Amino acid sequence: MNPRDNLSVKAATLAKLSPQAWSDFLEALAVYNEVHRENLVKSPLPELAVNQGRAQALSSLIGILTACKENADKIARKEQ
Repeated sequence: MNPRDNLSVKAATLAKLSPQAWSDFLEALAVYNEVHRENLVKSPLPELAVNQGRAQALSSLIGILTACKENADKIARKEQ
């Protein structure tokens, strides 16, 4: 299993164990992400690339975590 799929499966396990806590976590992560987006917009030129990389990585992670349950179900179907 590739690392992205493994992360999806592990995150889905946590999401299913405590749906409300998972939802709260995703909301907090979205707020955290917004702060990084604002930092990117306000970045001085020398820090732009670093802040852009952080924002992109965080957005990618949020995408994986937000869709983890659906992706884990697809992975499970493929493995059957």
